[in-house]
Amino acid sequence: MQGRILLLESNPLYIAELQRELESPGHHVVITPTIYKATEALSAGEFDLIVSDIHLESESAFDLLRTVKANVKTRSINFVFYCIHPSDFTISMQDGLDIASAALGAAEFILMDKYDPGELCRRIEKHLPEWVERRCDVAA
Repeated sequence: MQGRILLLESNPLYIAELQRELESPGHHVVITPTIYKATEALSAGEFDLIVSDIHLESESAFDLLRTVKANVKTRSINFVFYCIHPSDFTISMQDGLDIASAALGAAEFILMDKYDPGELCRRIEKHLPEWVERRCDVAA
């Protein structure tokens, strides 16, 4: 059985590639560009994992994490942050971002200096429930 992943990404340069990389092993991916749309998607469906870019236009991904973990219906869903090609500022703040995201309930904060779609897929996939078949290694 494959996972149902909610992906929050606002950068059109990454949307298609991330969707293709996560769907190629058979996962169902719903992409939303805003926290509002992600909250709507969570209300309308069930997900096994939430994955969010840390950098959102005019929004804080931490707000979505707080909302998810405060809701009885969604608090058990694993939540993963990621950042591709981080700025020097983000790199300097990595320890603080790791601590803050873990304290709020995130399973992992993935920071990638160089985008490796296969590695990102493997790191995301390990946070799906155990009953979900791991296939990123097969699809790579």
